[in-house]
Amino acid sequence: MLRDVYFPERPNAEAAPRFSTAEHPLGKRAVGADNLAQQTFVEYPKMMDTVNDMFISGLSFSKPAVPAVLQQLPVLKEIGVRMVEINHARIRAKVAKSCASVRKDWACRETELDVETEAAISAIENAARDAGILLSGRFSTDEQILRAFEKGYRHIITITERAAHEISWRSWVPGGEIQGRKPLPREMPIRRPSHDFNDMRRALADDELVVFGAQTTPDLNNAIQLARSGILNALAIEREHGTWSTDETLRHIQALREHTNVMVRLGSALDPEVGTFVGY
Repeated sequence: MLRDVYFPERPNAEAAPRFSTAEHPLGKRAVGADNLAQQTFVEYPKMMDTVNDMFISGLSFSKPAVPAVLQQLPVLKEIGVRMVEINHARIRAKVAKSCASVRKDWACRETELDVETEAAISAIENAARDAGILLSGRFSTDEQILRAFEKGYRHIITITERAAHEISWRSWVPGGEIQGRKPLPREMPIRRPSHDFNDMRRALADDELVVFGAQTTPDLNNAIQLARSGILNALAIEREHGTWSTDETLRHIQALREHTNVMVRLGSALDPEVGTFVGY
């Protein structure tokens, strides 16, 4: 899967190599993370002809499955289903809720809940394996991942994007405090940008410290999460190093300035787009 995402010029062994063009920016690299996969999903219509092998259809189960649905998995595979995702936590919650509604006066005992949850999950796993469909799920420890792999899981989620961000953010700030962290000495206030004045220009003129994050490749989702993290005074678009086009830069400025102060770091003061960004 990763090979198809990061090297879409050869989606399979039979495909002829295709050169990178403006319409199909294949194999494009940047300083920092590779933004090729991001562009693939954002602009998939114009790249579909070369990367269609990377798109995988699947089903997601978040509650115990109806037997009639499981019996249809072989048929569903024939029409394109390639993966079955099982949400263990939600299935357990559904089993617990069902148990409580039946008992009325008391909830399931922990051991009983474990048994019923395992039975519901195993039914889905067995049906998917019998149909020859790969399994997907979320597991956190090495032991859980190994056990899942033995059961036929091949797409394993170890952490959510939001959780990964928060772990990273906690490693940046003193004491690991994200909410209500104590500002650094001389740091400018962490607040939403003002439409009436340039808060960053004021802070620099007053000799205040500006704590900012830098984004080297275009990714609006990640940028907004970082801007709303509550730990930064500003976000910098690293046009100096990344693969930022003028349109992508302006789009990010427009979306981010409602959440935080935005800077654009240029490679040179002679960049012909300086006036475009300053006046935007």
